[in-house]
Amino acid sequence: MTCTIVSTGEEKNFSKEQLEKVQHTLATLVFKLDNEGFTDFYVNCERYIPMWAGADAALIGAKVHLIIPYEEQAADWSEKDRDYYYSLQARKETTVTFASKCYYKGCYAAADKIMAEHSDRVIVFGDAHPISVIAKEKTEFVPFF
Repeated sequence: MTCTIVSTGEEKNFSKEQLEKVQHTLATLVFKLDNEGFTDFYVNCERYIPMWAGADAALIGAKVHLIIPYEEQAADWSEKDRDYYYSLQARKETTVTFASKCYYKGCYAAADKIMAEHSDRVIVFGDAHPISVIAKEKTEFVPFF
C-alpha cells in the first residue's frame, strides 16, 4: 500500500521543542503505517515534515518516492537544508520525479496530483491542504500536537 505525507507548512514557525514533538509524532506515525502494510511513501520534499517523513520511511526500509514540484526547488534554501534534501534523494530506496522542469504557478498542484493518484492514503499534518481537494476520500488530517 502507498501513502502520501504532506504538511500545511505551519511547523516552520514552531519552537525547537515543538519541532521535536512533531518529529516524534511523525516517526511514530510512519512506524504505525509500516505495521499496517504501507510499503511506499510519497512526499513532495518540502522542508520539515515531508522531508522528515521521507527520511523516516527510508530508515524502516520503505520505498520513498519524491515528487518534487520543480527542479530548482531547493535553490534558495540554506546549505544545511539543501544537504539534507540531496542526501534523501541519493538514498537507494528513493525515486525522484519532477512535476516540472521549472517553477510555474501550478507546479505544486501538479506534484500533489501525482502523489494523490498514486496513494491509497494521504496524511496531512495541519487542518487544510490543497491535496485534500484532489484526494477527498483518502485524506486524513493529523493535528501537530
